[in-house]
Amino acid sequence: MYSKAKLSDISIDNVIYALDSTTISTSIKLAAWALGKYSKGAVKMHTLLDLRGSIPADIHITDGKWHDSNELDNLTPEPFAFYVMDKAYIDFKALSRFHQSQAFWVSRP
Repeated sequence: MYSKAKLSDISIDNVIYALDSTTISTSIKLAAWALGKYSKGAVKMHTLLDLRGSIPADIHITDGKWHDSNELDNLTPEPFAFYVMDKAYIDFKALSRFHQSQAFWVSRP
């Protein structure tokens, strides 16, 4: 319905968040705490972005082995807010907590 509309043209009273992470390779010698996969160093930055103004509502830095779905346990769902995320965040127990908090989540299969 809104596929060709600009986000600024859509008026929704609810808060819309985008949740995603990025992995940054690093040297284990420089950051021994930042273990990644395959004995390499990595840091992950998990970002919850408020799409009303592209302002990060939450940033969490972890080592590279931290799975994206674990990040849901660190968030407190806001009632009636929408959380848009990719399939890496599928954890039905955590998403049930979002539902019980009256928050909405959207993900790809």
